Amino acid sequence: MDRYEPQTIEAKWQRIWEENRAFNVPNPEPGTEHGAKTYVLEMLPYPSGELHMGHVRNYMLGEVVAHFRRRHGYRVLRPMGFDSFGLPAENAAIKEGRHPRELTEHNIAAIRAQMERLGWAFDWDRVLATHEPEYYRWTQWLFLKFFEHGHVYRKEVPVKWCPNDQTVLANEQVVNGRCERCGAEVESRNLEQWLFRITAYADALLDEMDTLEWWPERVLTMQRNWIGRSDGAEVLFRVDAEEIDVPVYTTRPDTLFGATFFVLAPEHPLIPQLVAGTDREREVLDYVRHASARSAVERETKEKDGVPTGRFVVNPVDDSLIPVWVADYVLMEYGTGAIMAVPAHDERDYAFAQRYGLPIKPVVVPTGGAPPEEGAFTAHTDGEQLINSGRFSGLSSPDARRAIVEWLESRNNARFAVGYRLRDWLLSRQRYWGCPIPIIHCETC
Repeated sequence: MDRYEPQTIEAKWQRIWEENRAFNVPNPEPGTEHGAKTYVLEMLPYPSGELHMGHVRNYMLGEVVAHFRRRHGYRVLRPMGFDSFGLPAENAAIKEGRHPRELTEHNIAAIRAQMERLGWAFDWDRVLATHEPEYYRWTQWLFLKFFEHGHVYRKEVPVKWCPNDQTVLANEQVVNGRCERCGAEVESRNLEQWLFRITAYADALLDEMDTLEWWPERVLTMQRNWIGRSDGAEVLFRVDAEEIDVPVYTTRPDTLFGATFFVLAPEHPLIPQLVAGTDREREVLDYVRHASARSAVERETKEKDGVPTGRFVVNPVDDSLIPVWVADYVLMEYGTGAIMAVPAHDERDYAFAQRYGLPIKPVVVPTGGAPPEEGAFTAHTDGEQLINSGRFSGLSSPDARRAIVEWLESRNNARFAVGYRLRDWLLSRQRYWGCPIPIIHCETC
């Protein structure tokens, strides 16, 4: 048997493939029969370095699919491209002391040479790179169309900030309070950001799931939970001795009489104002800095902790003063970033109250029964009634929810509301090397 010499044999056949344009698929002439055709596309590589074994695995899977379909008579269109904008390419350029465009195009040429040497069946007449103006002009065109129709807007929002990379991070990029790229301690900042108004389509997304009958129920449940629609009320709590109302979204207005403390998320923009000039200022802001750096997943799974602000809010149902705390188990991503804490009927509030010795006041019990002696009573059934709730004691929970909100609404302290876990999509996580957002801000125009 002849010895296999890859340098000779593979180079020969790759040259033949190139000369005969074996993998090039021209557009069919108008009016011609297209026949059996198919499209194969894998994820585009970041040209911030060279290929690694993960790339080889990914593109070999596509290679198998493309050749299998070609052998079965399909015309296979398999283009290639490069996801060439973004922080990985910019950081690589900084590290090497070169302009991002120069280094990116150098890496694209190197990666293409590697792909050709591996003999992968790409149509090299159909190549794009996201940093080229011919490509990103369409990204900008789409952005402007969204902007014209009110689907994209700019506002100040709390974000995770890496002081080393000088960029906003997604929650998934924060590990143990540090940037997953460089290890720097992450900070929380309120910055002007661009957002897509995807919440405008929350109900449509839910309704159209009914048409996805072939989807696994597990996946549909995950999608419904991700959107997280709930019916409830927005209730206003006034800061004591201030003309400041803090809205809270709750699905359990029937438990308002059981609110014994009030909690703000560490990112809540009101916190610096509440503690300014007080003896709690330094401790609270230190806590805010460290707590805000953790990801939502970390905060939801760790032991609950917090810090008192020394301030109080007025519970609108009975005018009682309840203390304001800052705690990391409250997230800005859901509701308003503030909660009325009802430890008798919420497990997280109960654990927090137990840890810090805060009052626990039951206000809902099973009909004809009594609250549990240990833990929070969190059942959500129609067979419950209110206790310790003033004029509303004795009402069933469903009736009390409606009656309490209507009563507070007549006093301009509440309104019925729909809440979503879904949040508008922040899109401006970039620095220099990214698609320019086609909006000009002029201070004098």
